[in-house]
Amino acid sequence: MILDKENLYSDDQALTTTADSTNVLDLGVANRGPGNPMLILIQVTTTFAGGTDVTIDLETDDNTSFSSLSTIG
Repeated sequence: MILDKENLYSDDQALTTTADSTNVLDLGVANRGPGNPMLILIQVTTTFAGGTDVTIDLETDDNTSFSSLSTIG
């Protein structure tokens, strides 16, 4: 799998509570169309202290401020 800096959303981000990603993917007016899945790799490399789980939400919005976001996954 090829990864690049533009598609890296949370690199060494502290997850001590609810936190948003430190990056966003802006597809603009791109129309990937049906049948063209986007794959996302989620990798945690640190053991959590205290908590026993983590929840990842994939969110979308039509603006970069995420003022009217929708959770899609």
